[in-house]
Amino acid sequence: MDGMNAIVTGSTRGLGLAIAAALGAAGANVVINGRSEDACRTAIDALAPEVTGGLEHVVGSVADEHTAADLVERCHSRFGPVNLVVNNAGITRDRSLLKMTVAEFDEVIAVHLRGTWLMCRAAAQQMRGTGGAILNITSGSALFGLVGQSNYAAAKGGVNALTRALSVELRRYDIRVNALYPVALTDMTRPVLDLAGGPGGPLQDVFGAPADVARIVVALAGPSASTITGQILGFDGSELSVWSHPDRIDRRCHRSPWSPAELDSALRDLAAHPAPLHPDEVGARTRDALSGQRAPGSAASSESR
Repeated sequence: MDGMNAIVTGSTRGLGLAIAAALGAAGANVVINGRSEDACRTAIDALAPEVTGGLEHVVGSVADEHTAADLVERCHSRFGPVNLVVNNAGITRDRSLLKMTVAEFDEVIAVHLRGTWLMCRAAAQQMRGTGGAILNITSGSALFGLVGQSNYAAAKGGVNALTRALSVELRRYDIRVNALYPVALTDMTRPVLDLAGGPGGPLQDVFGAPADVARIVVALAGPSASTITGQILGFDGSELSVWSHPDRIDRRCHRSPWSPAELDSALRDLAAHPAPLHPDEVGARTRDALSGQRAPGSAASSESR
């Protein structure tokens, strides 16, 4: 990856820091991002011994369009055109639906969905002349649902839709857009582990180490993935999965208008043969572990990954 220029948002700790380390160790120049100067400086110090490429940083929230513009400009002025953007920055404000505030909903949507969109827009404006790759970090919460995360699931569901839309729109500029569902144990995912019984619970062996999960980002930036776009991939360090694109599984046609009896008949048949739900191991074990438990009642806060 010598000569590749990458931006990783939310990269002062957790998975973002591991991704920046993996890219930098492979030879890429990396611009990291965090919400404070101290956090960024601490991350730079931690990365420096491992990174063979250059390192830069930009302080700010990706929910602010100026931060997105600054990240792209800093990368271009320091290293050259942006080749890869990893939209990793994120927060959680977990709370049950009946107790969640509007502010808790809006803040999560702003960072995850608007922040990802802003970074995609800023990067694409430069990449349209050279091509490149965008990797949006998503979550199982949007794929199969988790308790107490209606805001987070909505944001990541938007990220999935954004990924598919931009993979179509930006194809003409040779910009690949994919999403990664990482199953890594970080400050953001630890509350899920704790809710399901902690280290001795059913999820103790399903979360991978951030450094192991980060390897997939380096691979996706390489030539073997040069034709992959519009995909949602899962990786936990040992298992690589591909999530299906939304697909119509049933279709019933009738001359308009349908009568109430005809609609009732079709819906009764649907109730007897619903679309199957497909959680992965984390989703299935979480549902089993949390069956009958209350959703989180107080807001758990975690910044970045």
